[in-house]
Amino acid sequence: MQASLRLTDIVRIDHFRGFAAYWEVPAGETTAMHGKWVAAPGKELFQEMRKRLGDLPVFAEDLGVITPDVERLRDENGFPGMNVLQFAFALKDGRLD
Repeated sequence: MQASLRLTDIVRIDHFRGFAAYWEVPAGETTAMHGKWVAAPGKELFQEMRKRLGDLPVFAEDLGVITPDVERLRDENGFPGMNVLQFAFALKDGRLD
């Protein structure tokens, strides 16, 4: 993060949802079907980054399964979200909502 902030004014965190929880698949499984969600230490990680780096000019990509814990982590850190255009709109009866 420190290196990125030396080069840019703001950092986009791809797959931000992985900082709240990630899909863990046991070694040896041939598919991800037998995986499970595991809580990630996102809150502690961002607290430590702030302690070391100060303000974090970050925005969070809202791609994947966005659950209340992901929204809470994003909002508690004051990070704006970013929708990926292809997934930003839902189809309903063949029309965009």
